[in-house]
Amino acid sequence: MIDKDWITLAGLTDNPRDTVLADNRGHMIGASSTGGSSPAESLLVTGTGFSARNLTIGNYCNVDLVYPRNPTLNQKKRSDTITQAYAIGAHNSGKILDKFTFANVHFIGMLDTLALAEVKRAYFNNVYVQGTDDFIGGGNVHVFANSRIKSFSSKPLFSAGKTTTAFINTDWEVALQEPGDLYLAKSASAIILNQVRFHDSKGTLNSIHWTPRPKSGVQNYAYGVTLNQANYTLHPTSASYQLSKSQAKLYSARQLLAGSDGWNPTDNTVPLNKSVPLIVQLKAQTATASATVQLDAEVYPPSAAETLKWYSPDLTLTPVAPQQIQINNTADIETPISKSVRVTGNGSISNNIAVTIVPSELPAPKLTQRPTIAIANGKAKLDYALALHYRHGQRPDRSRIQWYRMQNPDDANPIALAINQRGDPLQHYTLQTGDAGHYLAARIQPQHNRSTTGEPTWVVSDRAIDPQDIEIDTDRVTLTPEFFPLARQPRLQNNAWLRDAHYPKDQTVKWRASSETPWHYGRGINGAADSVGLIPRVQGARLLYHRPQPSTDMQLSVHLDTEKTAAQGFGSPNGQYLEVYIDYDAASQSGYALRIERTDKYANATDFTLYRYRRGVGQAISKSVSATAFNPGTRIVLRRTKTQLSAQVSSAKGQTEQQKRAGLATEVQLQAEVGGALSGGFGLQHTGTVSPGGRFVLTAMQMRYSR
Repeated sequence: MIDKDWITLAGLTDNPRDTVLADNRGHMIGASSTGGSSPAESLLVTGTGFSARNLTIGNYCNVDLVYPRNPTLNQKKRSDTITQAYAIGAHNSGKILDKFTFANVHFIGMLDTLALAEVKRAYFNNVYVQGTDDFIGGGNVHVFANSRIKSFSSKPLFSAGKTTTAFINTDWEVALQEPGDLYLAKSASAIILNQVRFHDSKGTLNSIHWTPRPKSGVQNYAYGVTLNQANYTLHPTSASYQLSKSQAKLYSARQLLAGSDGWNPTDNTVPLNKSVPLIVQLKAQTATASATVQLDAEVYPPSAAETLKWYSPDLTLTPVAPQQIQINNTADIETPISKSVRVTGNGSISNNIAVTIVPSELPAPKLTQRPTIAIANGKAKLDYALALHYRHGQRPDRSRIQWYRMQNPDDANPIALAINQRGDPLQHYTLQTGDAGHYLAARIQPQHNRSTTGEPTWVVSDRAIDPQDIEIDTDRVTLTPEFFPLARQPRLQNNAWLRDAHYPKDQTVKWRASSETPWHYGRGINGAADSVGLIPRVQGARLLYHRPQPSTDMQLSVHLDTEKTAAQGFGSPNGQYLEVYIDYDAASQSGYALRIERTDKYANATDFTLYRYRRGVGQAISKSVSATAFNPGTRIVLRRTKTQLSAQVSSAKGQTEQQKRAGLATEVQLQAEVGGALSGGFGLQHTGTVSPGGRFVLTAMQMRYSR
C-alpha cells in the first residue's frame, strides 16, 4: 500500500519487464471479505499525486507470470476462473486523489485490471494495459497517450468517467476468443479516440461500437480511427462527433488534463486554449406542451461555456445562462413528439439532443356508469364507462385497474391479484383455483392518454366465486409478469404471493434485506435486451406462492433471460445464486429447491444442485453439475412426485469454443429420491447483486398440480 502523497515508484532500467510488482489474489480466489468486494489489488494507493515509471504492475491470479530476467521466478496463474483481480487500485474516502502519472508502465491483469475510478486526473504515457471487461475507465479525466491496449473480451470500459477517458496515438489490439462485437463502454459516456489504430489479431471482430445503449445528448469524439489499417467509423454514428484535423489538434493530453489549475504532466508547452469546448454533453429532457423546461449543457473546460450558441428549427429557445436555455412550447398536441436542439461552441464543436414534447396534462375523465363485476366463462369482467369524447374524437382509455381477492365484502386486507403494468386497462381477470370461496374486488382509477390518474373507485362482486366458475383444464397457478402486482407483500397468506427480500442463513457476505419494492416490471439489457418481465430490484428478492393444500404430483416451469451472456449469471462467486422452489412451505422455510450458483470453478458457467430445506437450512441432495444453461433463453422444469425430485434446465444460447473445450454441459438433468407429504408452495429467490447487467428477466412461471 502507498499511503503517502506524491510518491514515485521507479524501475532501475528502461525495460518495464525488469521490475515487477506482483500478486496473485483475486476476488474469492485468495481474497475475500464479508463486505462483498475483496481487497484484491496488487498495489493499493491511498495518497494523491502518485506516479510510476519503468516497471510492471500485475495481478497474476488469472495470468501466468513470465519474468525474462530470471525465468526461475516464473509462476503459473492461480486459477483459470477469471475473477476481479486488480493490478492497481486507489481509494481514500477522506482525501481527493488527483494527478496520477504513469510512464513506460505495463499493467497486467484480466478482469478489472485498473481500479482508479476515484482518481480525478490520470496520465498514462507509453503504457501497456490488458484485460477482459471493465479494465479501464473512471475518474474525471484519464488520458492514455502513445500506448498499447489489449482487449480479450467485448467491454473494456465500464464507463469513461465523469468527464472523459481519452486515447491518443494508441494501438488497440482486439483478441476476442469467439466471433463478436467490441463495445468500448458498458454505459454511455464520453470517449475520445484521437488517432487510434484497432487491430483484430484473431480475425474474430465483427464491429466496434461506442456502447450497447447510446443515450441522446451523450457524445463521443473521434479522429483518425482505423481497423486493420483501414479507416473506420464506430457504431452508431449518431453517438459520436467526427473531428476535423484542426479540431483534433486541440484534443491533446495537455488540453484535456489542464483542469482549472493548469496541470501539465506532458512535455507539450503549447499555450492552452480555454475557449473551445472539448466535451459538450446534453442531459435528455422531456418537455410538456404549454409549459417551459430548462436544458443544460455540461461543458469541458467550463470556461468554454461562454461561447455556446443554441438552435432549434421547431422550438422557441430563451437563454438563461451560457450553458442553459429555456424551451417554450405552446403547441396543443395529443401524443408525444420529438424535436431536435443543437448547441455549438468555438471551433464548431457541437452536439444534438432529441427533446420529447409530451401533451399538457388534463383532469382525469369522469365515470359515466357505476362499475360492476360480471362473472362468466372463467373470467371476471369490470363493466364501466368514461367520458372520453373531445372535439376531435375519442381519447384512448388508460385507466389503472387492479383486481383483489377478499374473504368477505368488507375485508380490510384484500389480496392483490393483478394490475395492468402498461397500456390498456385490465378489464378482464382470469379466475384461478385459489379464488374459489372468495369475493373479487376491482379498483379503478380513471385515466386517458393525456390525463392525471383519477381517484380510485372500488367495486366488489355480488357473490363469492364458486369452483364451477373456474374454467381451467388443470389445477394450476400462473404468474403473468405484465399483470403481476409489484408492491412489497411480506404477509404470508394462503393461495397468494409473498413478495419481499430475505437474507438466507447460508450467506457469508454481509448485505441487508431491503424493505423496498423487491421487483419491477421492465426491459432487461445485454442478453435480456429483448425481454420484458419481472426484474429483481434488491438483493435477496423473493417470489413465493404459499399453498397449504397437498398434491401428489407438481410440475413447475420457469422461463427467464439472463443479462450476462457468458453463462456466469451473477456478479461474483461469493454466495450469489438463484433458487427455484417446489414443494415448499414458506411458513417453515422447508421444502426443495434447484440452486443455480456462480462459484470460483468457472468464469463462464454456473453450478446446478438440488437442495432440501428444513427450517431455512439447506442441504445438497444431488451432485453439482457445471453447465452453461443459465443464459439468455433459460428454461427450467422442476417436478416433484411422491418419491422423486427432478430438474431439467436448458438455454437457447449455444456454447463458445472455450466452453466446449472445458467440457461444460449444455443442459442439466438432475434427480434425487425424496419422500414425505407434499406442500403446494413454490417460488424463487435471487441473492445476486442487482446492478444493471447482472440481473435476469422473469418472463413466465407456471405450476401445475395433479392429485
